[in-house]
Amino acid sequence: MLAVALAAMLVTAGCTGILGSGGESGGSGAQLDSVPANAEFVGYVDASGMVGDDSLRTLANTALETQAQTSQYYEGPESVSEMLDTLEEESGLDPQKFNDVTFFGSPGDTVATNAEQAGMIVTTEFSEDEIISSMEESGTELAEESYGDTTVYTYGFENQNAVAALGDGTFALGDTAAVKSVVDVESGDADALSGELRSEYKDTDDGYVRFAMNVPQEQIPSEQLGANSPLDTSAFNTVQFVSGSFSTSGDSVTANVNMVSESSGDASRTADLVDGALSI
Repeated sequence: MLAVALAAMLVTAGCTGILGSGGESGGSGAQLDSVPANAEFVGYVDASGMVGDDSLRTLANTALETQAQTSQYYEGPESVSEMLDTLEEESGLDPQKFNDVTFFGSPGDTVATNAEQAGMIVTTEFSEDEIISSMEESGTELAEESYGDTTVYTYGFENQNAVAALGDGTFALGDTAAVKSVVDVESGDADALSGELRSEYKDTDDGYVRFAMNVPQEQIPSEQLGANSPLDTSAFNTVQFVSGSFSTSGDSVTANVNMVSESSGDASRTADLVDGALSI
C-alpha cells in the first residue's frame, strides 16, 4: 500500500514522465548508496519495466477504457500508448528516456506534502538543461543556488521543493531538505543508508516495486485500529518493519508484504490476525 501510494504521489506531483514505453526494463536498481542514513522508508519503482510488461499494460489499458466508458467526467487517455503520447506532448520529453525511481522519507520539519522530508532519485537519459528547460516551459519558476559543488533549483511555496542534477542523467527531486541530503551523501559529506532498514529492503523479492519502512511504534493509532474490530488488533503494535514487492510472472501479478515483529511469538499473533481478517 505504501509503494502504491508513493507511486501515485509521483504521478500527482507531475512526475508521470517516469513511465517508460515498451521493451525491456531500463531500471538499474535502487540507488541505496545515495539515500541518506536517517531515512525511515525507502523504495524503488522500475517504471520503464512496468510499462513494458504485457500483463501490466493489459490491466492498465482495461482500467483506462473502463474509466472512459463509465465516467461522464473522465476526459483522459484510454490506453497506455495514448497516455505516453500525451505526456510527451505536454512535457516535451520522451517518456522512454525515464528509467526508474528510488524514493525515501526522512524525519524532519513538516512540509507541504505532509511527509516530513520526502525525496526521490530518478535515473534518466536526459541532460540537466533538458530537464530544467522542460520545467521552465511548463511554467515552473525556478530559483538557482549553489550547494557545495552542485546547483540546486528550488521552486514552489517558499521554495520548499527542489531538483538537482547528480550527473549521468540522474536527478534528485523532492523537498529541498531531502534533495540537499542526497547531495551531501553523493559528495561524501553524509553517510548513506545502512543497518536494518537497508537489510529489510534487500530481503524483499525482486520486482518492479520494492519497499521497506521502519514502523515508529509511538505513532501507531492502536486504539483507533481496534475500536470497531471484532478482532484483537494489538498484535500490530509489535510490528517493527513492513516491506514488500510487486512483480509479474507470465500472466500472474503478485504483491508480497512482509511484517517483522519483535519476536517469533509476536509474529505468530500477527499472522493469526491477518488470517482472521482475511477470513472475515
